[in-house]
Amino acid sequence: MHDPADRSGSVLGDYTLQRLLGRGAMGEVYEARDSRRGRTVALKLLSPQFAGDALFRERFLRESRMAAQLSDPHVIPIHDWGEIDGFLFLDMRIVAGGGDLRKRLGTGPLTPDRTVSIIEQIAHALDTAHAAGLVHRDVKPDNILIDSNDFAYLVDFGLAQTTTDPRLTDTGAAVGSFAYMAPERFGAGNIATPATDIYALTCVLVECLTGSAPFGAGDLQVLVAAHLNTPPPMLHSPFDAVVARGMAKNPAERFVTAGELAQAAADALEGRIVAAPSIPSAPSMPNPPAGVGGVGALAAPSAAVNPHVTMGRQLPPVTYIPPVAGASGAPQMEVPHLGFPVGPQPVAHPPSQAQVPPQQSTGTRVAVIVGAAVFLAIIVIVVALLVALA
Repeated sequence: MHDPADRSGSVLGDYTLQRLLGRGAMGEVYEARDSRRGRTVALKLLSPQFAGDALFRERFLRESRMAAQLSDPHVIPIHDWGEIDGFLFLDMRIVAGGGDLRKRLGTGPLTPDRTVSIIEQIAHALDTAHAAGLVHRDVKPDNILIDSNDFAYLVDFGLAQTTTDPRLTDTGAAVGSFAYMAPERFGAGNIATPATDIYALTCVLVECLTGSAPFGAGDLQVLVAAHLNTPPPMLHSPFDAVVARGMAKNPAERFVTAGELAQAAADALEGRIVAAPSIPSAPSMPNPPAGVGGVGALAAPSAAVNPHVTMGRQLPPVTYIPPVAGASGAPQMEVPHLGFPVGPQPVAHPPSQAQVPPQQSTGTRVAVIVGAAVFLAIIVIVVALLVALA
């Protein structure tokens, strides 16, 4: 059945749209022929509404220019960008014989070695972008292209919208991005930094190993509550320490660079990172059978080793955003820009100093013993005198 929204066969400027490659919340991607340059490209056409958004249009043009200047083999090459016939567009290299990582995950989790290879490649792209002052904002499987040789590309720099943009939830088509959003992005300032990209890439790591995003990809309120309050998932493998640090609620406790995350994942693959500390409220991810794929092929090392130490480096413990007491007395956390309160899970706190029984000092114990001995001696003397007088 013909899709009336499919523009294949039409002409936009120098481009003849040959076939529809994909469609998402932001627009469509076509295989197109550039008649002026004589080449076949991937042409991304953003929905017309975005061309009328002055702030988005300005950022799109600025960040597309920056992304086009990135000289990294794992950043998809951008040939041209701008506006044509009312559409904002990106002219990119077409990736032959492959598809996006989302499509690859449709058949189940990846093997650990293949997962680490993809994370290493995308981490390289992110570090290059971060060094140039560019934050991706929307790292997810849909934005990672894999060619027939398992070479990975990161696409769609600068296209992510903010959490306050109603386009994110009007149709529900873009809710998938929330499955990879760092907790700080749900605040009033919607802070996007290199640390938010590292958090998102760690979420991708979990999904590659298990076949599922860390907190699922369903109800928006459930996702937001989980990112704000639920500890990172435990995979019951050497990757636990990597996930715990990469998805730390506090951005300062995450890996400093995406490359550090990738190196830690590579170390885990070789069994050089011990399992992360067990957190009672941490959800348990599925553990596929050994040899089938996922993390089941890796045996977790002994938990007797200090779980925060890796390769002689001390990892900071994971901390979580404290809940705010609501009017009803139940803990609540308000996300004003999303329009609903979120009830966090209780976080266990160590007992206060007042709750710990005080330890008696050595001097006090000696004084008590001496006093008891003197008292007993007096009693013996008194009894002896009474006997003598009798």
